[in-house]
Amino acid sequence: MDYSSLPVQAYNLGHFLLAFVLVYVLMPRLLFRPLASASRTDGIVSMYMRMVCFVILVGYALLITKLYEALGFLGVVFIVFLVRRSRSGKHRSTVGATAMALFYDLVETRYLLKQWLRKAIPAVQAWWAKSRRELRISWSPATVEVILLLVVMAASVYVRGYDAVTSPAPAMSDGYVTLAWIKYVNERILFHDGIYPQGLYFYLATLGKFAFINLLFVLKYAGPMDTVLIVYSLYFAASRLTGQRAIGLVAAVLYGLFGHTLLGDDWARQAATNSQEFGFIFVAPTLYFLNRYIDHGDRTDYTTALAGLSVTGLTHPLAFVLCGLGCAAVVITHAVLPGPFTKGRLLRALAAGVIACGVTVAPIALGFAFHRGFNTSASDFAGSTVQQTVHPPALTWLDMVGLLALAVLVVAALVQLTRRNPRREWLIGAVFGGLVFLLYYAGGPVTQNLVLISRALDLWAVTQPLVVALAVHAVCALWRSKQMVRWSGSTLTAAGIAGAVATGGLTPIIPYKMQWPEDVEAYLHINNQFQYAGYMLVANNEEYALVLGSGYRMDIGEFVRTFDPAKPPLTKYGQHHPYDGIAPNVFLYYPNQIFEVSKSNSIYPLEAPLYAQEAKDRAALKQWLSIYEQHHPVKVYFHDAHLTVYEITADVQPQEKKYDG
Repeated sequence: MDYSSLPVQAYNLGHFLLAFVLVYVLMPRLLFRPLASASRTDGIVSMYMRMVCFVILVGYALLITKLYEALGFLGVVFIVFLVRRSRSGKHRSTVGATAMALFYDLVETRYLLKQWLRKAIPAVQAWWAKSRRELRISWSPATVEVILLLVVMAASVYVRGYDAVTSPAPAMSDGYVTLAWIKYVNERILFHDGIYPQGLYFYLATLGKFAFINLLFVLKYAGPMDTVLIVYSLYFAASRLTGQRAIGLVAAVLYGLFGHTLLGDDWARQAATNSQEFGFIFVAPTLYFLNRYIDHGDRTDYTTALAGLSVTGLTHPLAFVLCGLGCAAVVITHAVLPGPFTKGRLLRALAAGVIACGVTVAPIALGFAFHRGFNTSASDFAGSTVQQTVHPPALTWLDMVGLLALAVLVVAALVQLTRRNPRREWLIGAVFGGLVFLLYYAGGPVTQNLVLISRALDLWAVTQPLVVALAVHAVCALWRSKQMVRWSGSTLTAAGIAGAVATGGLTPIIPYKMQWPEDVEAYLHINNQFQYAGYMLVANNEEYALVLGSGYRMDIGEFVRTFDPAKPPLTKYGQHHPYDGIAPNVFLYYPNQIFEVSKSNSIYPLEAPLYAQEAKDRAALKQWLSIYEQHHPVKVYFHDAHLTVYEITADVQPQEKKYDG
């Protein structure tokens, strides 16, 4: 299997996207009430946010009852659909027959796709015909905005997704942990490595159940997709809060193409799969829907905001903190600039915060009930402090732009205090941006907490584009012309795209890896050929997450100490017959060159002892193979400059499969 080949990528990416559409776009239509008086895009975003929350909560429920399978999930969808349909009061007599037919169609995953395609194809054709007419008539602001949005999103996809389709190795060290935890969820094991928010892992495991592809591909595609969705979420929130798509473009281009300046060394995380970035997707839309609820009182807006806040809590503590600050900014703004029905809605907004806190804490209580402690690495990191003096971060030119934007929003918000019908989005941006910047600039020096020192930048980087976009809107509002606002936003976006091209913003992100790509290519070949026959890799620890759920893995050192090379293959020292407790197809990974991360990488000191051990294991395996070759023929399964894979086959019947690291 050539990982980067067009057929491989088309097959796996196609399955991934179809599964995403099925689970997070089509299924919500069966389960949730649509938004009242909202655009189609608002409805899709709202459905997505509620569906993600549903998937995580149902995932916990199914996992603790040992029913976490595709069929179990579809069963819950079926029951919720029945309840919603019966409560609607429509077609009560046909609910049972319709639901049963739908259930069986869902099992085959054809019904929804068929219905969606029937509606989508004519809609796309009509949109394309309308777009061609508009393009022929004139370059209207709406046409320019659509084109610029497509350019920004396409560039964001390219920058973040290039590595996902060209390199098979998981990105960064966290990638292996994420992959393993997704597989633990699939194996119905809760908190295998201690208590830690499982939201991302339920989200991806459920996606994998409907994609029917190797979870490595799900891992590789999901990270770039998540960070591209952050870009779109900023566009969505800014455009909806201001009523101007051009303003949303300003936020999108800043985060999408200038993230390397905003994030610094953390820019590489944009091409990796991490729970923090997944949680950030929901921050800006949650602010919008909460603000919309307090303005209009629609119950669906309320449940959407509650779902978004809950998802961040179920996903990552920092995402929850950021979303909580945003919701606090919305509540403070409406308390300062109240509307006719604000008081009761503010109380319900506060209640949503309390409920979300309860939802966030519930998995911790569940973990304690199952006698689990907190994940050691995460808890140590969260509680770590530095002893030396911590200085405030050095501000970049974009930070200065953000501070200027905050000043503009403060002035604009003060002007609104005297208005009968004030605009609230400027005060929301001022309060939200001010709180996050304070956390970014002073949080680390005051607390000396390692989490705030290293990650507060990520919070400010997500907030700053929204703040700048709202400030642009406040300045453009001085002209009192919507056309001026639209052309100003579009011009700034076009300038931003040109600036990104000039400053390297369109250079693909290549995050660091933990192993050679050939190591993963070899695994994919072996897994495709021997998954059902049974296999074991004798390799370093990085292969553990890859083979988990489909094969075995053994350390090289343990292998050479266990099996006698002079006796029949896979015979233990002191025994006379091949060992039948493992798969009969064994593949020895002999590193021709030991992989090492750059010495400038912060994790190198942690990995250096492992590299020294790998060198010892390599020498031991070389000696073992030299003895083995004297008694048995050696079959080379794979060879290149970095890796040679030897295949050993024993004539044994494996016992029942169990996974081991």
